[in-house]
Order: sequence, then C-alpha cells, then structure tokens
Amino acid sequence: MQKDSLLLEFRLSNLARGLSPRTIKCYDANLSIFFDHINDLSIDQVTRTTIRSFLASKRDSVSPSTLHIYYRVLKRFFNFLKEEEYLTDSPMDRIQAPKIPKLQPRFLSKEEAKRFFDAINTKTTVGVRNYSLFLFFLDTGTRLSEALSLEMSDLDLEHGRAFIKGKGAKERYIFFGRKCARALARYLFHHRSDSITDLVFVSSTGRGLDANNVYRSCKRVAKRAGLRNVYPHCFRHTFATQFLENGGNVLALQRLLGHSSLHMVNVYAHITLTSLQNQYKEASPGDFLL
Repeated sequence: MQKDSLLLEFRLSNLARGLSPRTIKCYDANLSIFFDHINDLSIDQVTRTTIRSFLASKRDSVSPSTLHIYYRVLKRFFNFLKEEEYLTDSPMDRIQAPKIPKLQPRFLSKEEAKRFFDAINTKTTVGVRNYSLFLFFLDTGTRLSEALSLEMSDLDLEHGRAFIKGKGAKERYIFFGRKCARALARYLFHHRSDSITDLVFVSSTGRGLDANNVYRSCKRVAKRAGLRNVYPHCFRHTFATQFLENGGNVLALQRLLGHSSLHMVNVYAHITLTSLQNQYKEASPGDFLL
C-alpha cells in the first residue's frame, strides 16, 4: 500500500468530515514525520513495536503535549485505515496514550492585566488596534484564530455581541461589555486601515493580521509592562477564571468558550476553588472569633 495514496484518502475523508484546514495540515505534518521514521516500511508492515519505537524516539525531543498529538494523529489515521478495510487490525490497539502532566493555565491577575493595558501606546493607530484586540480577547475569551477570522458582518457593536466560527466548524455567539465596545468603535471608525477584506482586525496595510505578528506585539507590550510568560491565549484563561470568580456558572462558561464538554472547563473551576479557599482562610469566622 502506497503511503502517499493512503494519506490522500485520509485527507479527503477529513475534508468530507468538515475538519478545519489547520487540523488537516496538522495531520499531514505529523504523519509525514512518522513516514520519515518508518522509512521503507509499508503501512501493512507497521506493528505496535513500530509505533512504540516512534513515540519513544520523540520523547526527549518534543513536549509531552506534542507527543500526545503524535499519538492521537496515528490513532485516527490507523482507525481510518481499519474502517476503510485497508487494514484488518490497527497497530494502535492496546497502545496507551502518553501521559500529559497537569499544568495550571497561565492567567493574568487584575494587577497584571492593568499593567499590560497601561503599557499599550494608544496614541498610535497600531496601539489603538492592539488595545481593542487584546481587550476583545480578555472580554470574550475567544481564541486567537477566532478573533483574526472575525468579519465585520459578524460584529454587533450596538448589542455587544459577535458571531464566532470556532474550532472544528463550531459556531457560537460571544458577548462583550461597554468598554470593549467603545475600544472597538474607536479602532473601527477612526483607526482601521482601508482594506479590501471584511476582516475586523487588519494590519497597517489593510491585510488580515498574521498570528505571529500578534504574538510579537503581545510580547513587546508584556516586556514594557514588566510581565513574563504572556501570550494571546493567556487572555482566554484570564477570561475564564475571572468569569467564574465574578459569579458566572460553569455551563455558561462552556458555551462561551466553545467547548463541547465540561472537561476543559473544570480546570478553571479548580483554580477558582483555590482562590475561594484562600479568601476563606483570610476571613474564617472560626479563626477570627475564637
């Protein structure tokens, strides 16, 4: 069985399932790495030992999360081959997923968030755009890719909401407050560059913003603010944490973030439980009255 033809079949299947171009590109890239590893072996010669050897060879050179991505991609690929009857059995059967250490997501404290936004120079056009973009992240919890693909027709400033085309072709409404609406209006009506694109956030030349450009801008602002380890996704974590601490419920947060299950949201519940416990320790009636 030719690897290239099987990869093409797999790619077409993923397109038919409606997977995003980014996900399909991830599958292609990771399978290419695996194909390089097995070299001249044909797909029907791949065994559990081959898979374990590949994962073991990557353990010291990639992060645990990347290793887990390799595992998931291979499992999906070989399951597809089994479903399509290219293979009788999948070599991924009975192979355990690599463990991922449980890391607490990075989020900004109120003081850190204030320092970050105070460090943005809003006297420049780029600064006004960045202020509105990062405030949009903070106030809505959107992913970077979602914000950069947001179109003018998806944005409703009057009612403080936007229509998001999210990860895995999932669609949802998100909401933002008065301060975010004012920041967006200032950017859109007075500072947004003329553009042939309908995208909300554009570069100074009117083109859609590049994700790497946003990362660099975030890093520069954080450096001016004296903050470390700040990246666009931090604002999504900060939104989730603050939403729960301010009284929002977990089910509402799940819908706002666009998660299909509560599993990913539970980590934020754990963080706010820790915060609640710390507040309790500072105001325990038993400790202070007796």
